[in-house]
Amino acid sequence: VDFDLADTIIKDLLAENKLSEKSAVIKLICTRDQPASTDSEQKPANSLIIKTTELDLEEIKRRQSGLRAGIIPWSRNSNNPLLALKSLNYLENRYALQNVKQQGFDEGIFLNQNGELCEGTFSNLFLIRKEVLLTPPLTAGILPGITRAFILEKARPAGIEFHETPLSPEDLKTCDGAFLTSSLMYLAPLLEINQIKFDPDQTASLRKTLLNFMI
Repeated sequence: VDFDLADTIIKDLLAENKLSEKSAVIKLICTRDQPASTDSEQKPANSLIIKTTELDLEEIKRRQSGLRAGIIPWSRNSNNPLLALKSLNYLENRYALQNVKQQGFDEGIFLNQNGELCEGTFSNLFLIRKEVLLTPPLTAGILPGITRAFILEKARPAGIEFHETPLSPEDLKTCDGAFLTSSLMYLAPLLEINQIKFDPDQTASLRKTLLNFMI
């Protein structure tokens, strides 16, 4: 990828879409073209697609005020290597989100084949138990989110103990707080998962500490 060219295209796109002075989402999609024949020794070319859209600040604000999540009624296979890839295949995630929204939830939480908590359809999951941060490990079958990694990097300097550990739905009953993370919404507190409610003050206190180290 020619990053200098990509930078020029991004600036042109922002200007063309009148987003230069606004909060915007910039998505870079890199694909590898298929060779004309499976027997071909020719190196396939790469394609780069760049998309810019205005960031929905009202939706981000709504999410950061608190979300309700439900458990998705089917499991994922944690051994599937595609789960660790950021790809364009959103079909299962979109279908799962639609499923839980029909039940009145804002987000859905996947379980893996072992019944362990994984992640949301558009987010990573964190739980709080006695001021200790808990999050499913990558081996549970989750996407290694950018914000998730950044929080784990900053937690220790912020004086926050954390553990990447397998978690079950039963663990929710012994947790004080919970939140979701993504690149767009940063940290969004969870008010409940499957009607198990969390203390928003617990989440707010830890969230404030983390945000001070993230900015």
